[in-house]
Amino acid sequence: DNVAACGVHYGRRVLWAEQGPFGLALAAVDPEHREALGRCSAGYVGFTDGWQDFAKHGAMTWQYERAGPGNVALLGELRRRSVLALGFGPSRTAAATLAASALQQSFARVRQTHIDRWRQWHGACDTRAGAHDLPAALAEQFQTSRMVLLCHQDKVYPGAMVASLSVPWGNTRDERGGYHLVWPRDLVECAGALLGVGGAHEARDVLRYLIATQHADGHWNQNQWLGGTPFWRGVQLDETAFPVLLAALLHEHGALDGVEPREMVRLALSFIARTGPVSDQDRWEEDRGVNTFTLAVVIAALVAGASFLDAADRELALELADDWNARIETWTVSTRSSLVDEFAVPGYYFRVAPAEALLNEEARQSSLPIKNRTQDAAVPAEQQIATDFLQLVRFALRQADDPIVSATVKIADARLKVATPAGPVWHRYGGDGYGEHEDGAAFDGTGIGRAWPLLTGERGHYELCAGRSPRPFLEAMAGMANSNRMLPEQVWDAEPIPERGLALGRPTGSAMPLAWAHAEFLKLALSERLGRPYDCPEALRERYLGRRASPRVSVWCEQAPVRTFVVGTELRVCLHAPAKVLWRTESAGAWQEIATRLGGLDLHVATVGTRQMPAGRSLQLKIVREPRAEDADEHTLVASVLE
Repeated sequence: DNVAACGVHYGRRVLWAEQGPFGLALAAVDPEHREALGRCSAGYVGFTDGWQDFAKHGAMTWQYERAGPGNVALLGELRRRSVLALGFGPSRTAAATLAASALQQSFARVRQTHIDRWRQWHGACDTRAGAHDLPAALAEQFQTSRMVLLCHQDKVYPGAMVASLSVPWGNTRDERGGYHLVWPRDLVECAGALLGVGGAHEARDVLRYLIATQHADGHWNQNQWLGGTPFWRGVQLDETAFPVLLAALLHEHGALDGVEPREMVRLALSFIARTGPVSDQDRWEEDRGVNTFTLAVVIAALVAGASFLDAADRELALELADDWNARIETWTVSTRSSLVDEFAVPGYYFRVAPAEALLNEEARQSSLPIKNRTQDAAVPAEQQIATDFLQLVRFALRQADDPIVSATVKIADARLKVATPAGPVWHRYGGDGYGEHEDGAAFDGTGIGRAWPLLTGERGHYELCAGRSPRPFLEAMAGMANSNRMLPEQVWDAEPIPERGLALGRPTGSAMPLAWAHAEFLKLALSERLGRPYDCPEALRERYLGRRASPRVSVWCEQAPVRTFVVGTELRVCLHAPAKVLWRTESAGAWQEIATRLGGLDLHVATVGTRQMPAGRSLQLKIVREPRAEDADEHTLVASVLE
């Protein structure tokens, strides 16, 4: 926890704070180098900090000498014209010394050096990224967005980027961590955008950072402090897949420049093969199951990462990608719920299928609990609508005019779309509880999810894939930024509440700027110029062309024991440890035995010759593991034709 205080360092007033071996100190002088720091106060965030003081009294009325340990904030009164120096060091004393010595430099010279470095970076970006024909307002947003991303890069740990320099509803909440953490997903989204605007060096730094913080089993922390210490410890499969996509994107641009990602890629894809396609959490850090966004990113990683692998690993990665691609509709599409009749559609993608859907189609009808913080009612899986399915189109797994895609767009627009003066914006999913309350009160662990501008960018990518202009969606995103062109996490989606500063289509108290939103804006601008999604791996477009895969092999994994295999395919049984696989057809005849061998991606595999089995024919499997052969697992699979 932090400790903060108002103090004196060799006769100079300072505001300082400490946490363990880290210290900071703020000092100030006027243009004549006289003391510029007046009244000071150290308070607890949300209780006795300066924000609360001014919100309640309209002036500085509190003067507390010390606060902590806890979440603390400092406030200081300054002369009208002042120069401030903020020092960081291994203690408060070291930080104060650095701040005081910095004040002896010429501010004008330091300022000009800073400006020159920014100009040099922008110039290099413009040269490497090429000319851009955006109108003035969008060009300014483009330039601001790439500045925002660079500002979010850490100076101590190259490649680390926090999700936001802000704290969502920070004026009302005392929350350790906030968005001052690294999420691998957000990090890769930002790195890809930086690469596209000429920041190849920064993108390589991100890849190096990710390689340095990968777990031995192949996955990454849900989020972590800049130095790599875990914060939340959930597992999200898309966060294991995204670093692979960054390596592939750098490779496509010829920008790896000596970084060697092969072992990182192999470990990540091995983890996906051993745990997927069910993810413990979706990208919104909510429910366990099979989610279309996560599935799209994972399949993309298997295909794009295959080129980094040796022959055995590559073969299994591509087989798994094709098999999961072919099963997307089986797992995540409803053709019979009430929404099919209500919207007169042949079917639609729902948000997340429970893990049981791999085994039983009826599981889609289960009351899968949703992380809805405003009501406790469970919602059947087939009733949950989200915008996540658009990633299937963005990553060339499905065509934009695919009947199921088009049907889901129709339903998502009816249920999730909000019209604002800036343009359209979408909610994450029905029943979202992460946002202000109905009366506009800040999110406090409960609330109502509001609309996300980054989803407008994702919809713009879909429109581009559909052959339409994404420009209106760029304009809508820019129109939702604040006066300084900072893009928020969420915008208000209801009637204005002036007394709370909430207006339709304008930023809420959520994170602002959200680095991911700025990355999405940049990517959409890059995609518009390119004529296709900038971040879609080339290998994916070549392999699938937006069509459902026709697999040569059906894959059965012990963590995903599917009940069907595709007619005309061989059955690849993939286990986590050596075993014997016994099989027979139609519950008759002698068992045939196959010993597994160590195959690709650290899995032990056995191949069952099912290529000649007709549709409807059943197959029995028995998995015999030593030393307790009597505890063999038995499974029944049916040869099926792709729906």
